[in-house]
Amino acid sequence: MRHRRSTSAVLFAVLAVATVIGTAEPAAACTCVGRSDTEALEAADAVFSGEVTSAQVSALEPQRYVFDVDLVYKGVVGSRQTVVSPQGGGACGLDLVGPGPFLVFASTSGGRGLEPAEGELFSHLCTRTAPLDAFPVLERFGSGVPPGVAAAVDEPADIDGGDRSVVPIALGVALVLALVGASVLFRRQRRT
Repeated sequence: MRHRRSTSAVLFAVLAVATVIGTAEPAAACTCVGRSDTEALEAADAVFSGEVTSAQVSALEPQRYVFDVDLVYKGVVGSRQTVVSPQGGGACGLDLVGPGPFLVFASTSGGRGLEPAEGELFSHLCTRTAPLDAFPVLERFGSGVPPGVAAAVDEPADIDGGDRSVVPIALGVALVLALVGASVLFRRQRRT
């Protein structure tokens, strides 16, 4: 009887750990799951390239960046576009260094407890916004249009060769290993 209780306790513990790992929310620090170019393009309401002309960056207030827009790859973007972001990297705020140029992935609605004002766009650290030179083949996003003209993406191709997140795979492997370990423990206890 004691043998069954210890085996049941081990299996319960393994399942509890697997459940916690699989459903855990991120802590206060920003954690981004890798997003491919294709996923970033599909998720964004607006994608554009441009240089930062002014930045209001504070540890206590939302960040606001004003961009001089060169080309628009998706959505409607003005020639001078304000992008609002959470404050600081811990809250997943943008971490833009220097004037750029940058490729910005943004949305028309907010998130992370922040809503953009009318005419502003919202972006954060996990959207893939980065210096333009991090995207060596911009043609993958289309030819781009001047600011103020609606740029539409019909059916985005797999523009980056399928760079997918490994987190679900890693969690699955961890769960299988935990179950195999529990099975080995069960067999050892059964023999003794």
